Amino acid sequence: MSSDTKINYLKYVKDVLGIKHLFFSSSQQETKVLAICVDGLRSYSPQESELLYKMIAALKLPPEVFEVVDSIEYKNGDAEFEWHLRDVGQPEKSEKMVSTYSPRMLLLQPQLKKDAWADMQELLQKIQPRL
Repeated sequence: MSSDTKINYLKYVKDVLGIKHLFFSSSQQETKVLAICVDGLRSYSPQESELLYKMIAALKLPPEVFEVVDSIEYKNGDAEFEWHLRDVGQPEKSEKMVSTYSPRMLLLQPQLKKDAWADMQELLQKIQPRL
């Protein structure tokens, strides 16, 4: 959630609902298992969004364990693992991160889908013990 969205929400809670204080339990602030960081997410076309949803659905993860964010909004460390869907560059991997081709790239170059699928399988192996 962007900072503007958070500010607008808190303004709504205060001005419309009349709530002056918010308290969050530690369970609401828990770190997500997976951050899905997508290059240019805010400018995705319907076709790109549809492919993104299919890729996420293929992981078969419960919704409470992941968050989907635009890459420019993600802060390192917000999740235990990171899956970066990039528009440029070659896929990278580390102990806590897997990157692969974004849906935008896969629509432009369908021959990359096999490589992206292999990267997704590797990601699942990394996060499976945490689920």
